Amino acid sequence: MIEQSSSRFMAMLAILLLVTTPLTVLPHQAHAASSTGVMIALYTYPDSTWDVVAQAKSAHPSVPVVAIINPNNGPGSSRDANYVSGIQKLHAAGVVVLGYDATGYASNSASSVKSVMDTWKSLYNIDGIFFDEMANWSGPESYYSGLTSYAKSLGYTMTVGNPGTDTLPSYIGTVDNLMIYENPGLPPISALQSWHTSYDKSNFSMIAFGVNSISTSFLSSASNYVGYIDLTNDVLDNPYDTVPPYFGTLVADLDTGSAGPTAPQAPTGLTANSVSISQINLSWTAPSNNGGSAITGYKIDRSTNAGSTWSTLVANTASSSTSYSNTGLTAGTSYTYRVSAINSVGTSTVSNTASATTSIVVTAPQAPAGLTASAISQSQINLSWSAPSNNGGSAITGYKIEQSTNSGSTWSVILSNTGSTGTTYSNVGLAASTAYTYRVSAINSVGTSGPSGTVSATTTSTTVLTAPQPPTGLTDSVVSSSQINLSWTAPSNNGGSAITGYKIDRSLNGGSSWGTLVSNTGNVGTAYSNTALVANTAYAYRVSAINSIGTSSVSNTVSGTTLTVSSSSTVSIAVNSANLAGVSFTGMWVELHASNGTTLATGYTPVTFKVASGNAYTIVSSNYQNYVFNHWNDGTTTTSKTITPTQNTVFTEFYSSGQVSLKVKTVDLSGNVITGLWTTLVSGGTTIQTGYTTKTFTVTTGNQYTVTVSNYQNYVFDHWSDGNTNPNRIITPTQATTLVAYYQS
Repeated sequence: MIEQSSSRFMAMLAILLLVTTPLTVLPHQAHAASSTGVMIALYTYPDSTWDVVAQAKSAHPSVPVVAIINPNNGPGSSRDANYVSGIQKLHAAGVVVLGYDATGYASNSASSVKSVMDTWKSLYNIDGIFFDEMANWSGPESYYSGLTSYAKSLGYTMTVGNPGTDTLPSYIGTVDNLMIYENPGLPPISALQSWHTSYDKSNFSMIAFGVNSISTSFLSSASNYVGYIDLTNDVLDNPYDTVPPYFGTLVADLDTGSAGPTAPQAPTGLTANSVSISQINLSWTAPSNNGGSAITGYKIDRSTNAGSTWSTLVANTASSSTSYSNTGLTAGTSYTYRVSAINSVGTSTVSNTASATTSIVVTAPQAPAGLTASAISQSQINLSWSAPSNNGGSAITGYKIEQSTNSGSTWSVILSNTGSTGTTYSNVGLAASTAYTYRVSAINSVGTSGPSGTVSATTTSTTVLTAPQPPTGLTDSVVSSSQINLSWTAPSNNGGSAITGYKIDRSLNGGSSWGTLVSNTGNVGTAYSNTALVANTAYAYRVSAINSIGTSSVSNTVSGTTLTVSSSSTVSIAVNSANLAGVSFTGMWVELHASNGTTLATGYTPVTFKVASGNAYTIVSSNYQNYVFNHWNDGTTTTSKTITPTQNTVFTEFYSSGQVSLKVKTVDLSGNVITGLWTTLVSGGTTIQTGYTTKTFTVTTGNQYTVTVSNYQNYVFDHWSDGNTNPNRIITPTQATTLVAYYQS
């Protein structure tokens, strides 16, 4: 299949073979009375090879020429300016350009294939899609019909499917053209006949590679049965990275001479200008080549989604005028247009696209929504609302706030314009135990909206209870190498509810991040002793007060460093990390915990902790991405390790990386090894690796993959080693695995 070359060589070098054979060739007899054309796999980088194709088409405009391009096994992820200009040159010569899209023999999800079409649409102005790796057995026909329908909805005009060999009549119509031969050497004419003669030859195409010269007798016969022929002298393993030196001769040999008028070229220079809230004017330039027949009108297409889908605005203007006014449009809406020229023969390809947005009608805004009112105290009610969903086309500049003391029977304005886009307001100076009703209106440059819905709230009769203010005067006192004492003053305002306890936070990095040391002391004491600390280590603290309503904000912070113990009573714990092969690596997170579970210190491997000799500590390891803890150097497999060191100690964590090999091997029915059969590896509907057997893939344990093997010439897949006869094999590897596919030959 074309995929056998393209998937392997799409990341091709920009330095390509320059084809120097001129287009002027010795006269050749033209063959086939009808218009058989050339469909070339143009997998070169845009350079002089593309010029050869464009020049051949320009020299023989009556010969259909289709070029399949493939920047990177598809369109790639970003636009290449050389491809943009190259496509423009091909279009200017009248070449139809298709983009490569692999289907994995119907194993790739339809959504992933459509996604590639969407990317082609966003990056390059091509005419259609080439579906490679097309299935040829009964069942996937609707899969390909759906892909063609989606391509046409994007505005593409041609789809080609490539099984690379003969297929079933049921695939006629699933795409516009089927490539029924792709092999070295010319096919026998009988291979192009058989059941195909019951259908128009435009349904079929063929590619033969390794053909050193053109056989005029073959062209004469083959042109009766296929709509497109491509011949190249290039050979495997990538026969599509050059243009054959006889390409111009091939096109000339298929030129049956002047066939009279043709459809015109596309109009150029399309522009779109917004005139009002409901009208956009279009203007364009008539095509430079009318195909030999006068332009009789223009077809105008319109899109309301930036060109993703199109509808016909005017099927035929029936006029040679190159302007049009599209009226009755929706205000503030973007429209995209394209134009095609019409003559007595037919309709041209589409012009460039042009977009314009109708003007916006500016009105007063809609009303605010979601108004709420909350009583805060005896004299204050807070209001909150949401800005209107429609600002009338002009930015909101403020809000009008009204108040009622009789449940909305009458209203008074308490603020005519807030002069701000803020959506909150505090109404103060109110009477205690009194009900107030509110409504809000939005204001823009045009005017004021209608009022929002109304809300009511009643001021309290007593002071509202709140969370307390924070404690003050927090101090610390370093007592020893393992203890720091804290002391603070209770808050001056307890929020109207008695203090019931204190929350104590501690930081090991100078306050950059905090952990909770004590969530609630459960008493009103204003002192605390933090014990079991690491010698010569800095600790920072802050305290919050707790009452029945909630927790205060934090106090001031203090820091203290525990005392240094004598060297005779201090030892070190060093932690290193390595893979299962014993190769050291760095950066795995390690925590040092005290015997009571308190985190004393942390760091990334290699890390060394200084601790007191004779105390119990726990070392805790962690996983990261595909690095999974396996065992310590003493063989234990728990992620945490408890130790009471009396001397300097070194630990090593050993990790597995989670990668295994998946080998695909092909053999004949006698078990003899066959190499060179194309294999694809798919995960999540996307082809992630490819290659020729015998092929070894590196995969992640626990993930599901689909392995597909393909046929080639007389090698036909029969079964897998487990007896499964489906060429698409689903597997979830947990260890190194070898799959064996058996072939008939």
